Amino acid sequence: MFSLFNLVTYTILGYVLLYVIVLTYMPSYVYLLTPWKERKEGLENQSGDTTPAALALTIRTNADMVADALLVSKYRPNYESILVDLESAIENGMIKHISDSAQVISDNPSSIASIRRMEEINTMYNCIENINNAMPILDKT
Repeated sequence: MFSLFNLVTYTILGYVLLYVIVLTYMPSYVYLLTPWKERKEGLENQSGDTTPAALALTIRTNADMVADALLVSKYRPNYESILVDLESAIENGMIKHISDSAQVISDNPSSIASIRRMEEINTMYNCIENINNAMPILDKT
């Protein structure tokens, strides 16, 4: 029944399958066998120090780097213009999207297409709210 060809073919296929299985699961085996002390969890800064004072210093340093990159004091009018113009553009886009979606939404407000369009309108509204919240933050810096 079995010829030498079948025996060799099935043997080779068996080894290939075994090789694929070993390569597929090897990363998970290695991960499970790594010592637990090398896995880091929780709040840690770059140095690994988890004290509240060190974490606060790391956050302050990162915030200062971002503030230095923005140069708000020098470019405040530009940032204000960006916020105002972006708000205007999104408001106009929202009005256009509402008018384009009115037919679909009014036909069947509970359809998937209507819900998707309403979610898009809500996303635009939330973006406008976030831009309005950014203006006092800009004034504070």
